[in-house]
Amino acid sequence: KYYTSEDEFTKEKMTESYQKNRAFDEPNCKSIIIKCMNSIGKQLKISSLYDLLQEKLVEEARLFDKLPGNEQTLRNYCKYLVTSGQVEYEAKKRRIYDIMDIPEPGNQVQVDYGVQKLLDGTHFHFIALLLRHSRLLYIKGMDHKFDAEATCNALYTFFSLIGGRPKQLVIDQDSCMIYEEKYGEITTTKVFGDFLAEQDLKLYVCYKADPESKGSIENTVKFVKLNYLPSRLNWSVKELCNDAPNWCRRKNLRIHRTEYWIPNDRFIEYEKNALLPLYPSQYDVLNNKRLICRVDKTHAVRFQTNTYVLPREYSYGYVYKKITKNSILFYKTETGNDLICSYPLPPIEEKHKKFFNSEFKQERGRDWEKINDEIFKKYSCKNMLHYINGLKKENVRHRNSQFAAFLRLLNERFTTTEELDEILGIACDNFRYQVGQLYDVWNSYWKERNIVAETKKQQKYIGIHGTLDLENSTVQYRNTEDYQQYFDKQAGVNYD
Repeated sequence: KYYTSEDEFTKEKMTESYQKNRAFDEPNCKSIIIKCMNSIGKQLKISSLYDLLQEKLVEEARLFDKLPGNEQTLRNYCKYLVTSGQVEYEAKKRRIYDIMDIPEPGNQVQVDYGVQKLLDGTHFHFIALLLRHSRLLYIKGMDHKFDAEATCNALYTFFSLIGGRPKQLVIDQDSCMIYEEKYGEITTTKVFGDFLAEQDLKLYVCYKADPESKGSIENTVKFVKLNYLPSRLNWSVKELCNDAPNWCRRKNLRIHRTEYWIPNDRFIEYEKNALLPLYPSQYDVLNNKRLICRVDKTHAVRFQTNTYVLPREYSYGYVYKKITKNSILFYKTETGNDLICSYPLPPIEEKHKKFFNSEFKQERGRDWEKINDEIFKKYSCKNMLHYINGLKKENVRHRNSQFAAFLRLLNERFTTTEELDEILGIACDNFRYQVGQLYDVWNSYWKERNIVAETKKQQKYIGIHGTLDLENSTVQYRNTEDYQQYFDKQAGVNYD
C-alpha cells in the first residue's frame, strides 16, 4: 500500500491508524446529515435520518440507486462526525454533587418508603431504614400504605433490634409524618410528633431534590426493588413480609459496594455502643402489650397508688392500659387504634394523686339547658329572650326547678303568641323574673282582661219603648210629656 502510494511518505503517516473510506462521506449525503444533526441535535433518530436520505437522494434526486450503507453504517458515521468535531452538540448541563461526610456512629438513621406491584395485582408497601454510618439496613412490609402509627411501630421495632436509638431521624416530607412545611417551619403530625417527644429524637427533614441528604436511603429503596423483589414478584404480600428479615440479615453480612466494609461488622465494632439507651414506648409491638384493667364505679383506674379518671361510659367495665416512659394510655381494645385518653406518669415519689380530665366529669345542674332549648322551639316570641335571661340571672342556684316550672306554666296556660309576648313584656318591665311572680302577673293579666271584657259586654236596659242596647244605641230626643206619662204609669196615678 505504501509502496504504490503517490503521497509523500512521512513519519506521522506511518504512526496513524489506518482508516477506510467512509460510505456517507459523499458530499450530498454529508451535507444533509450535518444539517439535520446541527439543527435537531441529540434527539435525532438515525432510522428517521436514514429514511430522509433515501427519500431525497434515491427517490427524488435519483443520485443513487440505493444508499451507500445501511442504518448501522450511518449510525457509526454520525458518531464519527461528533468525535471528529465536525458536529458539535450543546453540552448537557449536569448537576454537580458535594461529597458528604459519613456521620458519626449512632448519630443518624434515614427513613423512606417504597411500593411494588406484584403479579397477582396486589401491592407490597415497605418502609426502609438505614443506619447512615454502618450502612446497616432494615425493611418492613405491609399490604397497605404506611400511616404514622405503622411508621412509629417500624421505627421502634428497628431500635429494639439494634438495641438502642440514634440521635437523629432523616426523613422526606411524607404526609404521614409531616403535616406542613412553610418557610422552613416544620409541623409534624400528632402521632409522629408524640413519638419524637417520647424517644427524644431530633428531626431532619430533607428538601425536595436533595440527593446529598437522602441519596443513601433512596438507593436503599432502589436496592430493595432491584435485588429482593424481582425474583419474588410471584409471591404473596404475606410471604414477602415474612422473608424480609432473612434478606436483611444476608445483605448486612455482605461487603458494601460503596464503603467496602461489612455493615454488620461495622455496626458491632463502631456503632452499637454509640447508640442511646432505648426508652419504653407505646409503639412497641414486640414487648409492650396492653394489659386489661377494671374500671370502678367512679369511672377511674388505679395504678401505683394513683388514680386516673376515664369517661363515665366506661364505669363498671374493662379497658386496656399501656405504660410508656412518660405516659399511661388507655385503649378500648387490646390491639385496635382506639385510644380513649392518656395521662402523664408522675415521678415515683408522687403518690396518691388523682388525674382527671374536666370533660369526663359530669357537670351537675345543667338540665335547664335542654328545657331552655325546648321552650324556644315551642314558645318563641319577642320578649322570650329577655325573660329567659332574667330567669337565669335571678335564679342561679335553682335554674333547673325554675325552668321546669316555667315550661309547665307555658304548657298549662299558653293560648296565643301575642298574649304570651304581652305577659312576658309586663313581667320584664316590672322585673318579675321568678316563676311564682310570673303566675301573679299572668293572673292579674287575665283578671284585668275579664274586667275589660265585662265592661265591653253588651249591656241590656229596659226603657219606655222596650229593651235598649246601650252599647250600640244612639241618643234620642223625647218630649217631657212622654217622661211624665211613664212616671205616672209607674207611680200608679190614674187620671180618670
